[in-house]
Amino acid sequence: MRVLTLPLIADVTEADKITALELVLQSKAMARSSRNSQLLKYLVEQECAGKSDEIKAFTIAVDVYGYGTDFDAGENSIVRAQMNSLRKRLLSYYKEEGLNDGIVISIPVGRYVPTFNRRASCIPVFSRTGFRARAIAMCSETASLVSCFLSRQLRRLIG
Repeated sequence: MRVLTLPLIADVTEADKITALELVLQSKAMARSSRNSQLLKYLVEQECAGKSDEIKAFTIAVDVYGYGTDFDAGENSIVRAQMNSLRKRLLSYYKEEGLNDGIVISIPVGRYVPTFNRRASCIPVFSRTGFRARAIAMCSETASLVSCFLSRQLRRLIG
């Protein structure tokens, strides 16, 4: 089966970001983890408020998890561990419940700032039900891989 894939579109509005956040927070995947929900909500709200440059392990530990100002990210890996957990939950969500979501929230490894991308549109040449479901799944995975690859390339260019 042939599938035509259109490229990712980066123009995501603040309203789109909030809608995407609400969809993820209402999911079964996030309902099982209040820590991940709190973390994702904080990250998206900070990004929407234009405070991306202030999102650091220290501020997350203090603002989200209630640690004191003496928190040392070098000695306490709570933020890194929770970010890893959140990334896994997001991947799981977009492979299952969020398969048809138009906006994908991701957090590149080594970063704390979320990225928002419109999911690539997929047009299956054959529209049989089984083929169609596989085509949609293939496009979702491809979009995630492309987004991850582009994020890594951008990080290398920026430094």
